[in-house]
Amino acid sequence: MLERASDNSHFGALLLLLLYVLIRNLIGAASKPLDFDELCTMAASSQPSLSALWAALAHAMDANPPMFYLLERGAAALVPNKHIALRLCPILAFPCSLLCIFVYVRKQSGALLAFLCSALLLSSNLFHTFALDARPYALVIACISFALVCYQRAGAFRWTTLLALSLALAQCLHYYAILAFIPFGIAETFFLVKTRRIRLGVWLALICGPLPLIFFWPLLSGVRAYYGSHFWAHYLLSSIPATYGSFFFVGGALGAAIAAVCVAGMLGLPLHLPGPNSQGARADDDQPFQTALLLSLLALPFFGFAVTRLMNTGMTDRYVLSALIAIPICISALLRHAKPHAVTLFALFVFTAAGVHEYSFWSSLRAQSFHFVSPTASLEEFVRSAGRENLPVAISDGLSYVPYAHYASPALAQRLIFLSDPPKALIYTGTDNLDKNIEALSSHLPLHVIRFSEFQSAHSPFLLYSENSSDNFDWWPHRLTREGWTLHALAVDHNRILYLVTSEHLVEVGASAKN
Repeated sequence: MLERASDNSHFGALLLLLLYVLIRNLIGAASKPLDFDELCTMAASSQPSLSALWAALAHAMDANPPMFYLLERGAAALVPNKHIALRLCPILAFPCSLLCIFVYVRKQSGALLAFLCSALLLSSNLFHTFALDARPYALVIACISFALVCYQRAGAFRWTTLLALSLALAQCLHYYAILAFIPFGIAETFFLVKTRRIRLGVWLALICGPLPLIFFWPLLSGVRAYYGSHFWAHYLLSSIPATYGSFFFVGGALGAAIAAVCVAGMLGLPLHLPGPNSQGARADDDQPFQTALLLSLLALPFFGFAVTRLMNTGMTDRYVLSALIAIPICISALLRHAKPHAVTLFALFVFTAAGVHEYSFWSSLRAQSFHFVSPTASLEEFVRSAGRENLPVAISDGLSYVPYAHYASPALAQRLIFLSDPPKALIYTGTDNLDKNIEALSSHLPLHVIRFSEFQSAHSPFLLYSENSSDNFDWWPHRLTREGWTLHALAVDHNRILYLVTSEHLVEVGASAKN
């Protein structure tokens, strides 16, 4: 009786937590401007038909399967506010992930640890970044989290069927979701070797997962052909510690330590634990295979690195974000046999970390009076202060240009331009992906994209806006200086600079005329 009451109280606390994150993220979505990637989502989901969407993706306007954009289009039809509508799917996906982790951990470690380990995700980048990002990553995590619950109960036909559906849906949302299928294959192979039994239904479910990739392969091939081998993110073996660190906004050293503790704890756990499983058998029949699944899921960055080496392609941390959900589950296994005071200390850690993050979130919203603030408002004032209202304004960083162009007033939008030069971008940044992406986007968004070879002969002088950003894409001031153009700073504000750009040749001609 007391145990049931305790379970009910923890489940009630979880429901309150789910309600909080839902309301919090809806408010956050309404006040957060769309970034470059989210505007790519908006452009794709705004296509008038499925054939138009397919054609746009075939021309590499964006690099996700069509299903994601169809879901986004459905959300846009339900919610008039575009900032909430575009983020509605990931906003709903995050509570689903929390609930799935709670259900998974509760079966093995009890309701208290299930609640605490679910709450741990409130300190992760899944919550603070991707649950408010109009991209498919939070949805993929929800699918993989549900797949874990299904695999935990895979002896029942309905759960095996749901396993197939969850994996297939994940594949329909992101091409790299296939990496998260590897741990399930490893766990089931381990089951086969140890028990000499073939669970045909589970194997069929694992085969069904990547099947949508066959249908979407022409789109994926088109993306690879368009962007070539110069992918903007190069994933190295040395990138793996930083990947674990990125999950909780810490450095690579601490991130690697977190992963190492999880691995050591899982390997050191007793594999024979009492208690019934979903089929009425003992939990020790199931525990070794769940351990293999979790350790393989935690090792996802290594699998990602191996695949990118094999396929000669690029990758970034968010493509292996599914590894994150293994961490709270591994921690629950570590604490399963711990003394009460250790669990209390863990609870203190979880709620302190989450509380600090949430205080920062609500403080930033209060600073802007809980209203949406256009990212272009300060840019317009900054450009106006420099005068020269008849000159075009080139935005040096393409990641900034697209949001600025989207939110700019009609008068400023006419002046904002992006100078595209893929060959030079490759020299200065090591990739031409951004320039090519913006060129593809310009057919679907009101952008002014001009090849520099065409622009330079007809426009001098012009204004160049630079934020001196550290993302390596703000390279135009360096390039123009090296090629003999004159850059004169008209306005400077912290890291923002507005240059008047003229060519040396025109300066010399003007000086001769005055003499």
